[in-house]
Amino acid sequence: MTGGTDAGVVPEVYVDEITPPPRPTPDDWIVRKDGGAMIDNDPNLDGDDETSEDLGLKHGLAVTFFRLYTYPDATLTFPREGDWRCDPPAPEGADYVMVEDEPETMSGSVSELVANADINAAPGNAYTLNFYSWVDEIWSYDAEAGKFTRGAA
Repeated sequence: MTGGTDAGVVPEVYVDEITPPPRPTPDDWIVRKDGGAMIDNDPNLDGDDETSEDLGLKHGLAVTFFRLYTYPDATLTFPREGDWRCDPPAPEGADYVMVEDEPETMSGSVSELVANADINAAPGNAYTLNFYSWVDEIWSYDAEAGKFTRGAA
């Protein structure tokens, strides 16, 4: 990723508008329970249908994780009616942008965000923008070693 900082990984089942914080490696998501292993249950999803999915790990099971790359923030300003500025410009390599702490504003570009997000574009208003990319990776669970290895088994 060009200029992006590796922020860690999140199991695919948890990647949504509200995603738990990434952990450095897939192994950091493994918990031992009842003599076996499973992907750690995200407490933020209690009561959500996804928590009922089978998160148990069996030897050779392929699991998709999404690696998060973050980029430097920028400031979106509206100097006059119908005009906007992003300073610094959107970083090369970032696939997504959103207004800080407002995941519903997620867009593929700053111009798309300005056109479609529910933000107040009145002159003088300013927003902090977060830039990021997700890259999917396949990892297989090795029950003997008690860890993930990269790639399908």
